Amino acid sequence: MRIVQAAGEAPIVALMRAGMMGCTPSAPTVAISLGLLDLYHRLRSHAPRLGIQPFVRALCDKYMCQYRPHLRNQFSNAFDAYLAVQRELQRRVDCALGQDSPHWRALNACACCNYELEDEEPLVIKGLTAMDGGQAHKRRAGAGHSDPRVFESDYRIPPDEVDLCAGEATRRKKKQEDEPDVPNWVVLDEPGEPGDDALKPSVCADRWKNAKAEHYKTAPGAYEQTGVFVCLCRHGLLL
Repeated sequence: MRIVQAAGEAPIVALMRAGMMGCTPSAPTVAISLGLLDLYHRLRSHAPRLGIQPFVRALCDKYMCQYRPHLRNQFSNAFDAYLAVQRELQRRVDCALGQDSPHWRALNACACCNYELEDEEPLVIKGLTAMDGGQAHKRRAGAGHSDPRVFESDYRIPPDEVDLCAGEATRRKKKQEDEPDVPNWVVLDEPGEPGDDALKPSVCADRWKNAKAEHYKTAPGAYEQTGVFVCLCRHGLLL
């Protein structure tokens, strides 16, 4: 393939115009097709366990060339640059569409949960979400050294903003203790789930391992290390 480079144009820009991504930001000698990077990106979305090394090995097998470790590194560098370009493009599109306001994704991710009609009566239960702290990440200790880079994404809430709600649970509990005893449920004239009319909580509540004290002691440190707090609405959309 012949790449035409204009006067004063960076080599990486000339490669991008030709549909190629250089493996180094300056003076690249190896480039990878954007279509191939997009294919791997889509494969990773449906098969997260597919690493770069087996993918590059498969390419070497297809084109009948011997696999070398540096080929994996070159593909990894190009793929990181490809993802950075995709994030920047998405940021500019969101800005042009007016979808870059704070908490826009949480407020608009699910139309079923967040869309309201004019003069609509307020619902007793406005929304139902589920949150997971990522305790299944058992190999987080050996995940690698700390990365000083900051990942920019509208999916992630900055830690400083999360810290503002650090004492909310304690304040809410104290407020409930000060208030007179009132029923903490609302009777709806709708069919419920089996067990909704039970007088006592299920025995599973005491046997649930994640609710035990020893798990709670280690959980905050694990959450701080991984930063994984996934929140989903009842329709399975990431908030």
